[in-house]
Amino acid sequence: MWELEYKLKEINWNEREKLLIKMLEEVKQKKASYDCIVPFSGGKDSTYTLWAIVRKYGLKPLVVSFDHWFYRPKTLENRAKTFRELEWML
Repeated sequence: MWELEYKLKEINWNEREKLLIKMLEEVKQKKASYDCIVPFSGGKDSTYTLWAIVRKYGLKPLVVSFDHWFYRPKTLENRAKTFRELEWML
């Protein structure tokens, strides 16, 4: 069976998300300064991940990024916009 077929037919994604939410609730109960660490580049994948962590699951992430001095100006703008948009949710 192809990997995509397996993922679509054999994995109960709703149940998996319930397990994830249960784990995240345990983390949030610890009342730490941060609930998790999120690596962030400013690309679409890390932006979605950060959005989901903050908006969908209600966590307080410590966002880390390595500035290699090669980010394009648009990437830096997108990063700043993402932080502004999500900051009020924290």
